[in-house]
Amino acid sequence: LYEVLMSDAPDIAKATVTAYLGHYPSRQTYTTTLQMLRNKDGKIRRAALQSLESFPPQMRIQETFKMLSDPLKTVRMEAARQLSVFPLGEMDKERKELFEKVLAEYKETLIFSSDRPESQLSLGVLYSNLKMPKEAEAAYVEAIRLQPQFVPAYINYSNFLQHQGRSEKSFEVLKQGLKEVPQAAIIHHALGLWYVRNKENAKAIPELKKAAEFNADDARLSYVYAVSIGAKDPKEAIKILEDVYLKHTGNIQIVSGLAYYYKMTGDTQKSEEYEKKARALQNFSVR
Repeated sequence: LYEVLMSDAPDIAKATVTAYLGHYPSRQTYTTTLQMLRNKDGKIRRAALQSLESFPPQMRIQETFKMLSDPLKTVRMEAARQLSVFPLGEMDKERKELFEKVLAEYKETLIFSSDRPESQLSLGVLYSNLKMPKEAEAAYVEAIRLQPQFVPAYINYSNFLQHQGRSEKSFEVLKQGLKEVPQAAIIHHALGLWYVRNKENAKAIPELKKAAEFNADDARLSYVYAVSIGAKDPKEAIKILEDVYLKHTGNIQIVSGLAYYYKMTGDTQKSEEYEKKARALQNFSVR
């Protein structure tokens, strides 16, 4: 990553790499992300702002506020989107006016392109953040109507319903999504978690397994599947996690999981080996 950022590569290539910094949140990538926020190219600044979202709130709110004044509209829109998540509490008059101005600009942009499912999804998220549930639900429904195969709409709508206490409706939305996109890993994952929350573990495990199989590159999906079977079959959990570890050696969840399950099976040497790696990653991590 750093070779590209420090080279004479085109700005579009640097923007692409910058967007990946958030996948590896550490002190080093945080510092680099802040540097990229000051880049003269707007695409790089927006990518850096997207990466910044992966870091803890206390490390990014102030920096995100600064980007509300960015000369490029797409950067300001991204800053407004991220800040709409937070209950920002008391702000001085100047800051509040700036935030409300850019937030209105963001909303107007989404409404202007509301014939696109992506815009309806973003409106749904925005309305949800602003505690406007009726408007949020209408936007999610419209996103799915516009594009029935639009996976993110099912996930966000289902999560919204879950937070509203409408668990059965959330389940129906996930099942509807799988009818439209049967191999959508993230929907299988969400359905598996729904079963877990509702104490239906026998139904959860097959869904979590499908999620891990349909998207083998997503370490989190494999980790959750491994945990779901780990209590009864720690050796199989180890096998799953070892396979994932080959691609994700810096993932602290995977490493910690291996340490835990090796300890369960009585392999003290391997457990200590992964515990040592986990401590090293923890020292490097910002989380």
